Amino acid sequence: MEMEALTSELSRRQRIKLLSSGGFAIPGFQGLIEPKTFKGAYGGRASAKSYFFVDLHLKRAMEQKGYRALCLRQVQKSLRESLKFLLEQRIEFWGLGSEFGIFESKIETPGGGEFVFHGLEGQTAESIKSFEGFDVADIEEGQTIRQRPLDLLIPTIIRKPGAEMWFRWNPRFDTDAVDKFWRASEPPPNSVLVHCGWEDNPYLADEIKRQIAADYKADPEKASHIWGGGYEVVTEGSYYARDLVASEREGRIGAFPYDPALPVITAWDIGVDDYTAVWFMQENGRRVRAIDYYETSGDGAQLIVEDALNSKPYKYAKHYFPHDVMVREWGAGAKTRIQTLRELGVNPVMVGVAQGPEERINATRRLLPIVDFDAQKTELGRKRLRNYRRRWSEPLQTFQGPLHDDNSHGADAFGEFAVNCMIRPNEPDPPRKPRDKYSRDDDEERVTWQTA
Repeated sequence: MEMEALTSELSRRQRIKLLSSGGFAIPGFQGLIEPKTFKGAYGGRASAKSYFFVDLHLKRAMEQKGYRALCLRQVQKSLRESLKFLLEQRIEFWGLGSEFGIFESKIETPGGGEFVFHGLEGQTAESIKSFEGFDVADIEEGQTIRQRPLDLLIPTIIRKPGAEMWFRWNPRFDTDAVDKFWRASEPPPNSVLVHCGWEDNPYLADEIKRQIAADYKADPEKASHIWGGGYEVVTEGSYYARDLVASEREGRIGAFPYDPALPVITAWDIGVDDYTAVWFMQENGRRVRAIDYYETSGDGAQLIVEDALNSKPYKYAKHYFPHDVMVREWGAGAKTRIQTLRELGVNPVMVGVAQGPEERINATRRLLPIVDFDAQKTELGRKRLRNYRRRWSEPLQTFQGPLHDDNSHGADAFGEFAVNCMIRPNEPDPPRKPRDKYSRDDDEERVTWQTA
């Protein structure tokens, strides 16, 4: 029997019961049914997140007369981009057409409630505050929501007793507002968060499963983001993301601690009004260890030197600085940066020649295949390298030079080392000395990290 014919013979209570047997039957979503101030579901595509929340809306609307829901996304150029179309589909699927009123810009719920649909782009503080009074604010494509509207929206919605905010998103970056709200530290109070993937969806078509398998085979990193719900590690326009993916795949990100047998070389990018970044390197002539990374913003030279250098147990060989270390901008008394650094005990200071970004980028790309990163101490530095990218020109519809943002200082500091260090990757290994047939095995030269 067709679903529409079946539901036409059922009572209101029976329809609600039947509705509850749909998306709610997916085990991973069970925790989202009970009332909570904040509900979140994140993961890859084809996980049935949207279907679950739409069915939950309809169940609530059937149970609660006058149910009001605010359906939001960051950008909504037309109602076709909103949740309205899927709501209409599910209303028809469950045979609830006589219970809901479908209009051009809204859907009326039983008892005089409504579903309304808005984009947050272009909303003012006052217009966002006018959203008060809804039972639920449902945020779709949460990874695109910006911090300012989210900050205004939360107190506006939860001001009503019992009101809820629902979030669903496909993760993009850990710096996105929705990820910082849910996953950066402690979750918000009275909340529930679930991770869901295509593997959890029992209704997934075989055609989609085949496509997922093909995508993982063709480009595992991209598929892990799209289908697996992982962060986007290879961003369009990124300079080094694929190099860092290769580093992880090849075991070059792990436990690579400070080796007291070798001195440490630092490489800097100095910011006066923004970030100062420092990489800590050890090298043996053939390979490089990135053992640590430091960055700060708004601190003076003395505090930076104390925190970045003197507080660490490293033995330093030299310090690479960009050519602008000669300018008179750092410290009191119109001293040059290099004078200030030397007075603070930073020696020897190696001043690089003026280089364009292309030279640093090319040198970094050549060096990365022979760099081992300490996973814990360089985590933030690797994030800066991974997110360093070209800027997009909207008028020209093309990528141009490097984007100057929070990531560029860490990337430039790494590039300073890559340009100035004496290591030349991809050169053939020197011939090994002939073995002395009269020597003992333990007389052979032992190949270690220091001698490799």
